[in-house]
Amino acid sequence: MKVKLSELAVFKLNHLLVYLDAEWGKSAKQRFLVQLEAAMLSIAKFPRAFPRSKFHDIHKCVVTRQTSLYYRILSDRIEVITVFDNRQDPEELDNEILRQFG
Repeated sequence: MKVKLSELAVFKLNHLLVYLDAEWGKSAKQRFLVQLEAAMLSIAKFPRAFPRSKFHDIHKCVVTRQTSLYYRILSDRIEVITVFDNRQDPEELDNEILRQFG
């Protein structure tokens, strides 16, 4: 299946990449991109292999210790809903998902 990013996921991913580049350098950003690509390939091949979140139809894929992808499986694609910093308050994740699917 194809993996597509929601507008929110694109927005948050872009901010994360700018942060990584500014704070940790190009090599850290590149390492993250390699891990992200591997995670997205795994999601595309085995979308149901990752655990469901507390939101029944939304799965969680840990990319790094700090970052996870939350996605849902649709009939024609996999939609990454958000890119989430695991160090954030979990209520922020709840708010992001509820704003999209309220």
